[in-house]
Amino acid sequence: MSASFMRQRMFPLPVCIDFRGPLQYALKGKILKSKSKIKETKKLSKVTRMEEENENQQKMEEWVSDRKPHKIPVPTQYRQAAKILKQIVEEGKSFKELVYNNKHIKTGSTVALLTKIQANEIQLEQIMAKTDILQNIPNIFLAKILVAELIFGRGQLNGHSKPVECVLSNHDKLKEALAELGENPNQQSKLQQYKEMGKRNKKSKLNVVADANDEESSQSDNTTNNQEDNDALIPYHTKQASFALLFLLFFSVLMFTLPFLAFYGTQMLLRDYFHIDGFQNTCCDIFLTKKNFSFIFLSVPRYIRLNTILIKKTEAKEYLEREGWRLIESSFETYDDFLEAVKNLDDENYLKDFHIKNLFVFPSSSRKYWATNPLVQEGKFLLQDKASCLPAVLLDPPHKSTVIDMCAAPGTKTTHLASIMKNKGKIYAIEMNVKRYQTLLEMVEGTGATIIQPINKDVLEVKDEDVPKAEYILLDPSCSGSGMLNRFESEVRNKDAGRLFKLAGLQHKLLIHAMTSFPNVVRIVYSTCSIYTEENEEVVLSVLRKVSDFKLVDAGNLIDSKWKNFGSEKVYPGLGSKVLYARTSDDLSNGFFVSVFERCQEGEVNEFYAQKQENIKSQKKNEGNPLKRKKDNQEVTEENSVSEVEVKKPKKKWKNKGYNQ
Repeated sequence: MSASFMRQRMFPLPVCIDFRGPLQYALKGKILKSKSKIKETKKLSKVTRMEEENENQQKMEEWVSDRKPHKIPVPTQYRQAAKILKQIVEEGKSFKELVYNNKHIKTGSTVALLTKIQANEIQLEQIMAKTDILQNIPNIFLAKILVAELIFGRGQLNGHSKPVECVLSNHDKLKEALAELGENPNQQSKLQQYKEMGKRNKKSKLNVVADANDEESSQSDNTTNNQEDNDALIPYHTKQASFALLFLLFFSVLMFTLPFLAFYGTQMLLRDYFHIDGFQNTCCDIFLTKKNFSFIFLSVPRYIRLNTILIKKTEAKEYLEREGWRLIESSFETYDDFLEAVKNLDDENYLKDFHIKNLFVFPSSSRKYWATNPLVQEGKFLLQDKASCLPAVLLDPPHKSTVIDMCAAPGTKTTHLASIMKNKGKIYAIEMNVKRYQTLLEMVEGTGATIIQPINKDVLEVKDEDVPKAEYILLDPSCSGSGMLNRFESEVRNKDAGRLFKLAGLQHKLLIHAMTSFPNVVRIVYSTCSIYTEENEEVVLSVLRKVSDFKLVDAGNLIDSKWKNFGSEKVYPGLGSKVLYARTSDDLSNGFFVSVFERCQEGEVNEFYAQKQENIKSQKKNEGNPLKRKKDNQEVTEENSVSEVEVKKPKKKWKNKGYNQ
């Protein structure tokens, strides 16, 4: 047999084709069936899913329709005032005592409102009876508070709660009812009714006493009855005249004795507490003392900084509105106009600061309110003076930058930097003192600033590798605190020269360390809460004469709006007009000093360092001339350096020997 025949017998081609074809068709059929089943299941799942979504949506709509609407709370001011009014009426307590002991209300406005309610109580009840206010507001005391505030008080209400909206909707009816009462001559004021009631009570008392005396007919009772009758027969104007004479006599005695008490009391106060002698020599010192201590009597407002890390500005405004505060949104053309508005703030208004973002200005009467405010305890609002906000604003680090706060405790400026940087970047907060370091940790934790890394270490030992890539430095070192309002420091008080010298020496070291130890730093802000030039301009001038890499920047140009107080250009030429002061009498804040330094770029020169080098060169040239050198030594040096010793004046004996020729 041939090979081809054998191949056909062993591997018949038709059989092979028939074997594979049906198998492939069968497999394809199974695959198609499975795909159709998958499609059917998908369609069913989509249908069921749509049905489930529709059912859930219907349930949600039913739940929302059945759910009670969210209640807007009544402002705290109104709720607390209604509570006080209820205690006055039901328990007979003194409203002034209740108001002044309540920490959640504004004292002045509440006292004024309750006084108006007492004076117009009858009119208040009559006009409320002609409306449906009492049907919608079950708390009658709250209704009286709201109506009195709208009709007899400010003429407007805060918030959008249901009781407030109810009273506002009846505003026209209340006005009409009040107008009708004013036109009706038969309506009597509460004071007149009280007077008539008093007269009736007196008559009834006299009649009862007379009947008792007739029945008992005793001599003692007759004498007392006669005295009461005589008192009742005295005309009312005679009593008034006698009372006025007694008051004038008492007042004249006080006017004669009070000047002596004030004079010797002031003398003792100045001698024992402020160590000022010689007051007894002349009365003119009284006026000088009043002028120098005038900052003590200023009404400094309460500044509140908004912590934008934990709360948004819109949320803060809504909260303040619910609490009864009203924002005065007016643009001031000048800084003086703003300061005038701050001085005239009442107990219910507040302002945005003229220079610093997210800083609110409240009246000084609100200090007790803010001391116990829950949002302050949560770290959403921070009690920080305006002057203390200036260093962080002038440093102005961008987002994701690296900053060093060299003397960080208690942490208000550090957390302000974190807010400016929007909590992005890195802040090294350095503090050496252990107790102050713990305060810093609590402040950082309470404000939610996650970019702050506290370091418990001496800042003079911190090197560049400890704070890598540091670009900005805030230096607010220990100082005398002469600008703080809560300390008994002033320009009148005798300065402790030794203490100031030590403080200035430390400040000089810290500023030199900031300029020379961190090569990547481009801007430094040096600030103190002192008004003494020994800690401010003197330190700045001495450092600029020693370090050539940094220059002094005009701090006034870094604030968007105009500033009022700067250093003295006459005493410190080229320096005084570039450093910034906050003064209590002008800026209504703590006393403060701020200066700004920037690293010199190519072609820029530190003029103070260059001038010092020129003076050194000129002195070396004049070393060969002994007459010139002696003449220079006789002049008192005018360099205001902390670390250099001034040249002493020559003695008078030298003049007789011809050294001045």
